[in-house]
Amino acid sequence: MDNQRVFLIGDSGEQDLQIYRRICDNDAFSEKIEKVLIRHVPGTPVPALVHSREILYSSLAELKQHLAPVLQQG
Repeated sequence: MDNQRVFLIGDSGEQDLQIYRRICDNDAFSEKIEKVLIRHVPGTPVPALVHSREILYSSLAELKQHLAPVLQQG
């Protein structure tokens, strides 16, 4: 269980990115979080990404690309 990788998936329509950043700042969780994937909701501001693990996507196909390596290990 110690080598689990966590992917946080949300969107730009609410406060997902801000909440996920707080989780990433917590020492108990920070090292386990592989990626923070945020779907850009049309009509909302494009969020500024501040960490290399934060990724913005706009389609389900893009999300699948980011998750493919993990899903293939299944």
